[in-house]
Amino acid sequence: MAEMNFRLRLDFQKHGRLRFLSHLEVVRALERMIRRAQLPYAVSQGFNTHMRYAPGPALPVGTVGLDEHFDLWLTEYLNPALALGRLGDVGLRGLTITAASYVDPRAKGLQATHIHEEYKLVIAVGGAGAVSGVDGVAGAEGDASGTDNDVGAEGDAGGVSDANGAETASDANGANGAETLSASEIVDGLTRVIATGALSVRRGKKNKDYDLTQAIDWMPVACEGQAAATTCEGQAAVDYGERKAGDIVILTMGLRATERGTVRPELLLRAALVDKQGWELKSVVRTRLYEDKELEVS
Repeated sequence: MAEMNFRLRLDFQKHGRLRFLSHLEVVRALERMIRRAQLPYAVSQGFNTHMRYAPGPALPVGTVGLDEHFDLWLTEYLNPALALGRLGDVGLRGLTITAASYVDPRAKGLQATHIHEEYKLVIAVGGAGAVSGVDGVAGAEGDASGTDNDVGAEGDAGGVSDANGAETASDANGANGAETLSASEIVDGLTRVIATGALSVRRGKKNKDYDLTQAIDWMPVACEGQAAATTCEGQAAVDYGERKAGDIVILTMGLRATERGTVRPELLLRAALVDKQGWELKSVVRTRLYEDKELEVS
C-alpha cells in the first residue's frame, strides 16, 4: 500500500539500567518515543489497528545491546537526519537511537536476516570487586524503573536460569582459596562443551536442548591481563576500577539463531566452568548483529 512504502530502520543501544527491560518493554518504549517524536508512522489494517513496525532479534533481559535494530513503516518520506534528531529530543537514558536509514520495504524482516550475533563477556577472576562497564557502557545495578521519561520495567528485573533452574543475577563462584582462572582455561572449557555438539538446559520442569553444531558461528576468543583492561581487540574493553588488570578476562564469541533459538553465552560459560571456582560473570554485551552477507566479509 502506498502509505506504507517507506521503511525506516532505526539503530539503537540498550544499556545502563534499561538493560533490564524485556524485549516487549523495549518495543513499547520505542513506540512511545516514536509517538512523542511525532513521526508519520503507518498503522496496520483491520479492527485492532496498531503502529506498523518490526523489531529485531530479542535481547535477553540484563544483556547490554550495542547494535540493535528496529524497522518502522512511515506514511511519508522524512529525512533520516530529521527523524534521528526528533527521536534524540525525546530519548531515554539507556535507550539511545544511534542511526536512521531507509531500507527496501520488500526486504525480509530483521529476525529472518540478522541471525548472527557477536557477544562480549566480562569475567572477574581471582578476587572480589566490581567492574563498572564494558566498552564505555556503564553497568548500573538496580531495576529499570524511574527513568527520566517514566518508562519502567513491568516484569521482574531478571536473572538468568542456569542448568539447574536457579535464578541468579550473576555467576559468583567463590574466589576463596581458588587459583586464578586463566583466559586459556576458560576457552579450553568452552571448546570442550562446544565439541560435544549439544547443550541441555533445565528450565523449570523441562529441558531445552541446543544443537551446538548449528548455534556457533565462531569459536570463543579471550584476552586477559593488561590487554583485557585496555585494548582487547584494539578497543577500550573495560573500566576495571580497583581491580588489577590480571583479574579481568574479556571473552568474545559468535552465535547463530536457530529454530531452537539462540543459546545464551552465559549458559555455555556455566557449562564450561561447572567444576571451577573463583570466577564471576560481571556483564554480557551483544556487540553486533550480522546478516549472512556481512559475516562472509567480516
